[in-house]
Amino acid sequence: MAKKGKKRRFRKFFIFLFFCFLIYSGICWSFSDQILVPHTSSEKSLERLANDGLDYEKIMKELPQPQDFEVYSIDSTLIKGWYFQQDSAAECAVVLSHGWTATRISMLRYYDLFDECDCDIVMYDHRAHGESSGIFATGGVLEREDLITVTNWLSNKTELPMSKIGWLGVSWGGATVLQAGSIEKNIGFIVADAPFQDWKSAITERALVDYGKWVDFFSPMVFTIVNWRTGIDYKNANSARLAADIEAPVLLIHSKDDSQTASTQSVNISKNLNKNSVFHHLNWGSDHSKDITQNKERYALLVSEFLEKKVGNIGTCADY
Repeated sequence: MAKKGKKRRFRKFFIFLFFCFLIYSGICWSFSDQILVPHTSSEKSLERLANDGLDYEKIMKELPQPQDFEVYSIDSTLIKGWYFQQDSAAECAVVLSHGWTATRISMLRYYDLFDECDCDIVMYDHRAHGESSGIFATGGVLEREDLITVTNWLSNKTELPMSKIGWLGVSWGGATVLQAGSIEKNIGFIVADAPFQDWKSAITERALVDYGKWVDFFSPMVFTIVNWRTGIDYKNANSARLAADIEAPVLLIHSKDDSQTASTQSVNISKNLNKNSVFHHLNWGSDHSKDITQNKERYALLVSEFLEKKVGNIGTCADY
């Protein structure tokens, strides 16, 4: 009887552990969903634009009529975007890369930064965002390949060399342009606003704010699931490490008052940038990626000074 009782207790303990594991795995799977699936829409981007005091219809009327385009990335993911072509043949072009859960619409706030250069402009939706296909985001591992694919399409269409094309990315897009710069050595310039140093740091930092210290208990399993679901290694989404391989001039911008991605992440990135780069650690009082809307003229001046002093000879910016 004693042996049967012992077996019964062991069986109950095993069942208890099994159910604990199921609950633990379910929570980890739910967290991985929050990391991988952006739940994005054009409507949300339009709402954010309006909340920043920007009129979508007015901006679109001031721009050239956009041409819709689509390209297939290395894993056959369909990337869709807009191509804004100048009236005359442009001598430069800029690709704008948006942030997490946003769409190309959000990048309209940057549309006139390169007016003086008279550049063609491309805005596109990241994979799993907006009208582009794809189920999961990958922290820049595949997004950087998408950006290079879009840029190659643009170079072929405009017959511009890579040296006459620049990238501007914000937040998630900022990390993407930095990571892509480690691969495409000939790009003309890179502007990164409020990027993260690596994917895990960005996720963990926000999770600690939202849920507290206890999320550390789930972290190993969560990132194991992230790797399994995406087929990539999250450790490769490391903007700080890859920054050392960038040869193009980089303008790095980050607000000290950023509540979503600590500006210390850009401090760490800046340590690995080449000597032809500039880091502005701003104390303008703006939250995450808000410097462009709350201090537009000052922000534009930072960009124009960077182009003049570090880049030069980009479109009509060569006339500075």
